[in-house]
Amino acid sequence: MSRNLAEAPDGGKGVVCLLCGSHLKDGGRCNVRRHMKDMHLYYNLRYRCPACERVYKSQNSLRCHVSMYHKEMRLKLDVRKCVV
Repeated sequence: MSRNLAEAPDGGKGVVCLLCGSHLKDGGRCNVRRHMKDMHLYYNLRYRCPACERVYKSQNSLRCHVSMYHKEMRLKLDVRKCVV
């Protein structure tokens, strides 16, 4: 387990981020990595959808949006070019 995480206090599934106190219900490596990147590493970046100009706080949010509303773009999306 990462040094920035602790087991869930209720003994249930999941972990708690020691940096911000967020409870991650699924403590899988992918979810923890995404949380650390979005909330603690690149927290001040914003990502703009190239199709409709909506702005998102994380790469994952932008990818989900494009996947749902702009399906024709999802394979061509380069998130690095969407930084505001």
